[in-house]
Amino acid sequence: MVYALCHGDVTGAVRYNALGLVAFIALAATFVQWTIGLMSGRSTRYWHQTDLAPKITLIAVIVWFVVRNIPWGPFRELRV
Repeated sequence: MVYALCHGDVTGAVRYNALGLVAFIALAATFVQWTIGLMSGRSTRYWHQTDLAPKITLIAVIVWFVVRNIPWGPFRELRV
């Protein structure tokens, strides 16, 4: 996934690991939000500080694991 992203192949990155790409985007957004808060001197509330963040993350990982392994189309294309 990282190799595909470094070479600008977003569709290849999605094919290799769509959930990892979503996690990477969330991590980058959190870093940008943290940097802006640090530079402005204000403390901000981040998405991962909510009570639902661990539950949503766990559900997303379980759903991705199940959907990725369904043996018929269109889910068959999610396998690498």
